[in-house]
Amino acid sequence: MEEAPKEDLPMVDLGGDLALIVGQDDSQIRIQVSKAHLSFASSYFKTLLGPRFMEGSAAEAGKALVLKDDDPEAFTVLMKILHMRHDLKTPMAADELLALAVVADKYGFTQALKLPSKALFPNLIKPSYREVFDLTSAAYLFGHSSLFYEFTKTLLLDFCPEKVDRNGFATLSLSAPSAVWRTYMHRWISHAKVKLDFERLTRS
Repeated sequence: MEEAPKEDLPMVDLGGDLALIVGQDDSQIRIQVSKAHLSFASSYFKTLLGPRFMEGSAAEAGKALVLKDDDPEAFTVLMKILHMRHDLKTPMAADELLALAVVADKYGFTQALKLPSKALFPNLIKPSYREVFDLTSAAYLFGHSSLFYEFTKTLLLDFCPEKVDRNGFATLSLSAPSAVWRTYMHRWISHAKVKLDFERLTRS
């Protein structure tokens, strides 16, 4: 979807030839980005910004691309990573990292972020169930199999100990989730996305 850029919006200028208007209402921001960066990192944006789509023609004419359903803060972090900006808070909070993973997965950026995203995971001493849940989901979306294993292990041993044989857990091959695990985690991620959308709406 495209529209003329709104000059009164909060601005994050990363340089480049494309304006993105992200979010809704009072949380809406404008991010100036490079079409080349987006197209190189995401096949979705490569297609969307190509000549066969209205959005691509509009971008060539200098009009903004509107992404009203996305989290402005998470999308800003995503764009800063893609544009090699280093003014990021590291490590990130678990819920912020999950929000980043969700938007990266939505637009096909997870492969481009796989390496840099690993440095964003926090090393929590006594994480809550909510934090481990979010970190497990983020690790799955970014494809970090070793982190997925560790967070899943923490979930099962620390929060569901009565259902797990501690002596046998080390033999489980969770670093490469089976079809059952993939199905389970897809349902888990879907729940996480709904949760993020609900919390964003209730904050506005």
